[in-house]
Amino acid sequence: MEICERRKALKLVYAKPILKDLTVGSRIAFLRQMRRVSRRDLALKIGLSEENAKRIMSRYERAKILPENDKLQKISNILDVNIKMLMEYNLEDPEDLYHLMLWIEELCPNFTLTRTEVVEPENKTQEVLSKMYYRWHEMKRKYRNNEITYEEYWEWKLK
Repeated sequence: MEICERRKALKLVYAKPILKDLTVGSRIAFLRQMRRVSRRDLALKIGLSEENAKRIMSRYERAKILPENDKLQKISNILDVNIKMLMEYNLEDPEDLYHLMLWIEELCPNFTLTRTEVVEPENKTQEVLSKMYYRWHEMKRKYRNNEITYEEYWEWKLK
């Protein structure tokens, strides 16, 4: 097999990225790899200079520095994900809690939330979390029953 043919064959192999932790940088690296975008290409697309591109993106992904809000928005647009999947979370915001749980599931694959009884939400936070939980639970059920693929499940999470 020629080298060129081997390279083409290697491109067809896709290794699922591994989430190292819940830092913004690890989430950027995970999603970048999931989208099969090189560190350099992403850096250039968000406007980093050629000479600093790989170094700064590496520092983002190792959580040495946080991207500025405009860069984070560009990263989310390029990777075609909801900005909430990349930003730091406010644990008082129910939507942020929900997105954090989606990431925890990737970090800890055996992570499960179950509700033993259905109760009427007492406040807006509980109402929002309850609605989000049921949507998540339904998609997770579809994935576990092989009604959707891992990629389809993640695409749902990222929007």
